[in-house]
Amino acid sequence: MPNFKLNKSVKKRIGIISIHPAPYRDPVFQRLYLVKKDEWDMDFITLFDKDKGHPYQESGTYSYPIKYLEQLKLIFKGLYWHSEIKKILKDRKYDAILVPGYSSFSTLYAIIFSILTKTPMIYSADSVLYRRPSGIKKVVKDLFNSVISKHSAAAWVPGIATREFLNYYGMQNEKIFFGSYCLDVDLLANIAKNERKNRVELRTSLGIDEDKFVFLYVGRMIPIRGLRVLIKAFEQVVKKNSKAYLLMIGNGVDRCYIENYVAKNHIPNVKIFDHIPISKIGTYYALSDAYVLPSLLEMYSLGFVHAAISLLPLISTNQNGASVEFVVPGKTGYIVKAGSAEQLRDAMICLMTDKEKARLMGEEAYRIALKHNVSWATEGLEKSIIKALNKNS
Repeated sequence: MPNFKLNKSVKKRIGIISIHPAPYRDPVFQRLYLVKKDEWDMDFITLFDKDKGHPYQESGTYSYPIKYLEQLKLIFKGLYWHSEIKKILKDRKYDAILVPGYSSFSTLYAIIFSILTKTPMIYSADSVLYRRPSGIKKVVKDLFNSVISKHSAAAWVPGIATREFLNYYGMQNEKIFFGSYCLDVDLLANIAKNERKNRVELRTSLGIDEDKFVFLYVGRMIPIRGLRVLIKAFEQVVKKNSKAYLLMIGNGVDRCYIENYVAKNHIPNVKIFDHIPISKIGTYYALSDAYVLPSLLEMYSLGFVHAAISLLPLISTNQNGASVEFVVPGKTGYIVKAGSAEQLRDAMICLMTDKEKARLMGEEAYRIALKHNVSWATEGLEKSIIKALNKNS
């Protein structure tokens, strides 16, 4: 059981719940802790010690006082309950609570607790409007989201796409702040800069000449990522221009299909690698010329953001929440219709046609990425907490 001692000082007491440590959250939590620890008494309550869906992720060297919950019970199909959460919320009497969605019984309890006790809640989620449920599932989700939007004092979300989702359920823009998915931009940009110095050597190590054009995809190989569409699009691209290469990094149920399709159809210049930790994957961004995200639905792709940090032009479907911020069509990349191999093919060929223009697009994407840094995200989180603290004042 975590040791939560009551602090009798006048500091405001903030409970920040997260699902697990993550490279897109830890730098922000650390910065918030360092900036506000003399003013706020903060508990960073974490449900799991790692991301079960992304076991390859590294939490980095960031340090802030994490309190892991231990009394874990599986209730139903991936929905977990941590019994300690009841005592913590009751005993600590937080002035504000940040809750990361309702994907577990523990966070659902925190939402209900905050509503019943009128404890100001900062809601954090990544939902988007791109694909809506139907039937009874839609009715239940609409009810949940409407209640949450009504009772949230503030929200901390990845960006515009999730803000539009919350707007749909009645939350006003003045209560919504950005930055909940934020990579350490300065660190990764520095890694990218250093790796690019060795670009020729890196490509040579993979048997790729400098005059080739390399497309990169990083992420899980699962149906919703649209990789079957990507490989069919690339099949047409490489037939038209043999200088095209496709690097795919990740694992998942679709990997076998992709490998078999490539072999069966004798598609050249495709290289597939296992998951690579974020501390080492900069090499592959550095040797690439463009990033392609074919997802049929993507709340907010961090691989996509990493690509922008790494000076790559971007190709995304219209079902990626991050594309709203990072893709300016014709300036930083292209947006295509999800599921369209033809549109994806055309966008890839367009980038290959003018390599210098592609390079300039990557520089423009990089300029956008620099604005989405840890300071920016921490400011968003801090403002969301202040908004919640002022709710009852």
